[in-house]
Amino acid sequence: MVLQWLYSGSTVALQWLYSGSTVALQWLYSGSTV
Repeated sequence: MVLQWLYSGSTVALQWLYSGSTVALQWLYSGSTV
């Protein structure tokens, strides 16, 4: 039960970090081109 909660929490955190990093990279890329 606890392991399942930790697993789901870690996967959600990884998705947030991944989406956040991609958005940050897009912002940096668009900012550097402009």
